[in-house]
Amino acid sequence: MLEINEMKTLETLDLRHRILSPYNSVDSIILSEDDSGQYFGLFKNAQFISVVSLFIENDTAQFCKFATETSEQNKGYGSILLNRIIEETIKNNVKCLWCNARVTALNFYNKFGFEVVSEK
Repeated sequence: MLEINEMKTLETLDLRHRILSPYNSVDSIILSEDDSGQYFGLFKNAQFISVVSLFIENDTAQFCKFATETSEQNKGYGSILLNRIIEETIKNNVKCLWCNARVTALNFYNKFGFEVVSEK
């Protein structure tokens, strides 16, 4: 059974750290704006396996810190969470949704209609 729940920042740190920045301190994964974000966790059979952060400001939103347990990657869970983020932005009348993507994730985001607008 799959379930998506909103989470608190602290509840997401372990997964974000282990997947996105395992060779740095936990502090390296904390964002200055973490307190103003929304966090969506995907649970499979009550086990927390994927997370994404969403920051909405006026009609623009950024998602980041997208992480999925290594053993659960490439199984469609990221797509489920990204669809949830898209639904949330539509609900909030967001006109522009963006992220800073790793080159290795570009094909994934292209499937959802995202375009590269800067190489920085």
